[in-house]
Amino acid sequence: MRRRVWVGLAGVAVAAALGYSILMAIDAAGAYYLTIPEAQAQAAAMQGRPVRVQGVVQGGSIEWEMARLALSFAIHDESDPTRSLQVRYQGTRPDGLEDGRTVIVEGRLSPDGRAVEASTLMVQCPSRYEVDVSKL
Repeated sequence: MRRRVWVGLAGVAVAAALGYSILMAIDAAGAYYLTIPEAQAQAAAMQGRPVRVQGVVQGGSIEWEMARLALSFAIHDESDPTRSLQVRYQGTRPDGLEDGRTVIVEGRLSPDGRAVEASTLMVQCPSRYEVDVSKL
């Protein structure tokens, strides 16, 4: 009888640990996806929380310091180019990062909503790699 109780308690403990691990993984991956105007409007509410913002790299804004692995550039909203956000990133420069490319930036938003300290940068592949179905 005692053995069944201990086995039952061990099973409950394992299930609880597994559930907790799953919840923590979901929370860590759950960055909010915002447009640039939404990010700027909700900057105070998003303070300290991970965000994911999509935008287009502004022409002439890319600054790359290879020695420090420091990258900064501005992105603007696809529908409203007057709305922009400064991006600062520490790490290797992603392949394909150039003016006019669509990027997704993950990181933390500044309190004023004008900049994001990026932890991850993803560059959308150019259209030349996509199949033109009209030619098939």
